[in-house]
This record gives sequence, C-alpha cells and structure tokens, in this order.
Amino acid sequence: MKYNEEKYGEYFKKYYIEPKIISDGDELGKNYGEDYVLLTDEHIKAIQEGKTLCIDINYGEYSCLIRKGMEDGK
Repeated sequence: MKYNEEKYGEYFKKYYIEPKIISDGDELGKNYGEDYVLLTDEHIKAIQEGKTLCIDINYGEYSCLIRKGMEDGK
C-alpha cells in the first residue's frame, strides 16, 4: 500500500475519530487489546508541520494514520 495524500485526506474527513486524552484510572473501553506508541519530539514536530504519521499495528496487519486536525476537528 502506498500513501496518497489526496485519497487518504478524504478518509480523514469521512472517518474522523477523536483521540481521548486519558489519565490514571480512566476507562479505556472494550477492545481486543492495545498497542503502545511513544512520540518523540521529531514526531510531534512533524505533526505540527502538517505531516502524517503512520503507525504499524500487529506487524503489518493494520496501519494507523495520524495527523493534526483543525480546531473544528477536520
């Protein structure tokens, strides 16, 4: 799979999921499990510059694309 900014930009509009900022003791909800991602300053800077991050989940089974949204969530 190759990333196409125009194609995937449309997916961000259609399937927008807002991340939940959590604190100790918060419920995560029901799911099959979780993965862990550590963002470096370089990653955060890339997001702030409007770039998209790609996170591999379960050794290529899924990918999660992350980018900065606007104040209205899009």
